Amino acid sequence: EALGGGVIPVSAVLADKDVMLHIKLGQHGSTFGGNPLASVVATASLDVIEQEKLVKRSASLREELRIQLNEIKKQFSNYIKEVRGRGLFNAVEFNSESLSLVSAYDICLSLKERGVLAKPTHNTIVRLTPPLKKKQLNRSDELREGFKALHDVLEIDLSNLQNTNSGKTPIWILLGGIAPSRESCGSCRVGPYEGFAALVVQREYDGRSPLEDDRESIGNRKVSHRGREPVLDGKDVVWCHRISLTGWRFPHELFISDPQQQQRRTFIQMGTVLKVVDNSGAKKVMCIQALKGKKGARLGDTIVASVKEAMPNGKVKKGAVVYGVVVRAAMQRGRVDGSEVRFDDNAVVLVDNKDKKTKTDRQPIGTRVFGPVPHELRKKKHLKILALAQHIA
Repeated sequence: EALGGGVIPVSAVLADKDVMLHIKLGQHGSTFGGNPLASVVATASLDVIEQEKLVKRSASLREELRIQLNEIKKQFSNYIKEVRGRGLFNAVEFNSESLSLVSAYDICLSLKERGVLAKPTHNTIVRLTPPLKKKQLNRSDELREGFKALHDVLEIDLSNLQNTNSGKTPIWILLGGIAPSRESCGSCRVGPYEGFAALVVQREYDGRSPLEDDRESIGNRKVSHRGREPVLDGKDVVWCHRISLTGWRFPHELFISDPQQQQRRTFIQMGTVLKVVDNSGAKKVMCIQALKGKKGARLGDTIVASVKEAMPNGKVKKGAVVYGVVVRAAMQRGRVDGSEVRFDDNAVVLVDNKDKKTKTDRQPIGTRVFGPVPHELRKKKHLKILALAQHIA
């Protein structure tokens, strides 16, 4: 980035003659090696660094930056573990235990709101890299504004962030649990408490892993191994996901930071049996598919289902193929707004087929809806179901 001046991608390799003379003509090459435009840009960038004495300026600004950062460290020694860096490339490492559920990412978002751009690293480090400006006028004022922003985040914003994050759901609750090494599959022999790997276990649905589409979204860590074996009880097939925990303070950092992710992990899938909570005559249905090409459905989504049980004289008969709106999902634990939601069962309200000519929304078949239904139905425009419901959760 610096060599290209932020204009064009370019890199260079430096080595002494003892290394370079081992490479004979034609032995080493690159399709884009020696690109004329990139070489001109890199040369101009090096000229700017030399002519404007940016290295010297970095050293002088560093002293002021480090003094102010160490001053903040003294004021918030319970939160800040270390301040380090070279030149204007500096890092503030936080104590994860005292921050509780607040991450470096949360702090960077708060800094952004106060006019300072910073980068989170490894969940506990905030990287500060102020620019090398040609004009040195007001540089001290700008640095002081940055320090004030960091001070205010720790003094004012941090307690609010801790209160907000305290309601988040641990990932092992959402996904079924983390199995110790004695319960691991054949390829996973390292236990989670050794700080290297964890096994997130959940029962499979129709031969497909529940995490198959989310393999890289668990705490932003890639899953290095996936095994399909009878892990826990020797009878039910479960999926075992091995996740690198290097650099984590297990277990409290294994949290889903985005409440929206909590909803995405809660699926009513093909084969799921749901209770019918209206007076249409059906008692239970089995999900065939979710509409709009989705692999699974959650609160407010519409599914196609077959009736497994029905009242003898009801309007809907056993074996009929029907549409239903999911109004309760037993596995769901969180909402988009971060609030808690819990239901004891999977339930649907049956609706009629959408009129393609008039494009009217599907309407409930029954005239009554029993039990609580979620307020998410309002956004999905299922207003008639809300009107018939006894309780809105």
